[in-house]
Amino acid sequence: MQETYTELEAGHIKSVCTQFYYKVEKLCYRVVIHYFDNVMYKDFETYKDYQKNHDMLIRAMHGNSIIPNIFSPLKRENENQLEIH
Repeated sequence: MQETYTELEAGHIKSVCTQFYYKVEKLCYRVVIHYFDNVMYKDFETYKDYQKNHDMLIRAMHGNSIIPNIFSPLKRENENQLEIH
């Protein structure tokens, strides 16, 4: 079950992954995080926005900061299908 958070304790983010995908013919970026038992994501259409937010996230993780939650829950077709370690 997904929980809703208004803020994230960056020290509890277990992993960060970047996925690249094309939207029509434009390269886009998705940051996926594993936070407690939740898998969440945020899409970015420009490299500049992706880089700014990714860098902020990594700095927050190193500083164990509290950050606003800009991520949405990743919807899964089968709860047992996706395992991130």
